[in-house]
Amino acid sequence: MYHYHSDHLGSASFVTDAEGAVVQHLQYLPYGELFVSQRNTEKFDSRYKFTAKELDNETSYTYFGARYYDSELSGWLSVDPMSDKYPSLSPYCYSADNPVVLVDPNGEELNTYDGPPPKVITNNKEAIKHYYNGNGEPVKIGENITNELLKTKEFKEYHNKIISGEVENKGYFNVNMEKEKKSFFIGHTNISYKVTSSEDNKNCTVTYTIYTNDGFWDPDYIKENMGNKMAFDINITLLSAKEIFGIDIGYINTEKFKPDGLGPNLELGGTPYHFIETIIQYTFENPGYY
Repeated sequence: MYHYHSDHLGSASFVTDAEGAVVQHLQYLPYGELFVSQRNTEKFDSRYKFTAKELDNETSYTYFGARYYDSELSGWLSVDPMSDKYPSLSPYCYSADNPVVLVDPNGEELNTYDGPPPKVITNNKEAIKHYYNGNGEPVKIGENITNELLKTKEFKEYHNKIISGEVENKGYFNVNMEKEKKSFFIGHTNISYKVTSSEDNKNCTVTYTIYTNDGFWDPDYIKENMGNKMAFDINITLLSAKEIFGIDIGYINTEKFKPDGLGPNLELGGTPYHFIETIIQYTFENPGYY
């Protein structure tokens, strides 16, 4: 099991194992060419490097979704499908020739990075605080929360099926974190996975992508859905809101209020926000996928 630690552009800087030991250290030149790649094991070499995009083993190019990118040439290998939107730019140039400030999420449009690294949420209290005090900025989920997810019954059961070759080589499944006292804010979350093999087909690597299209929509979600049975534990957190952000939101009438979703919410002042994807990899002996 491997954890990715990214820089402000999303590029993997360090990769650690389940015990927290560094297995790979990466540094990049501005356009993504590797400047430093240090590995503590020959068994693992991250395929997710520059801006967390997958390196295609067959071509040695980085696949962004809409097209392939060559970091050594600092350019795309095909024309920008949205080049008419940027007539002043070459249809082959990456991020308008400004890779320190701009990122290209999928090979089509540009995104601007103009702020500090994303906030890291490590517990329910921080999640609720960001809901009321933040402006909807996406957050990164702390390693402690992700580790809790990896220890859930649902994850371990499906992981065992994957490494045993009992399921397809790609797909998705669901994990429910609502009953976890330290991380109930995650709720239900989908996990997609993809299994790839080494060149000699002896080993496989499963890549999990967690928190895709997920986020924190509603601090009272469990209470509104499950009634007062769990309300006491949840309100221990909610009532501490007074010391966090100076207001007492008290108890919510479970019969009057309904579960919230992304968009205008019932809790005054709250702003929903997305979770940034987390990538986890695990290498195992090929059970017969390829």
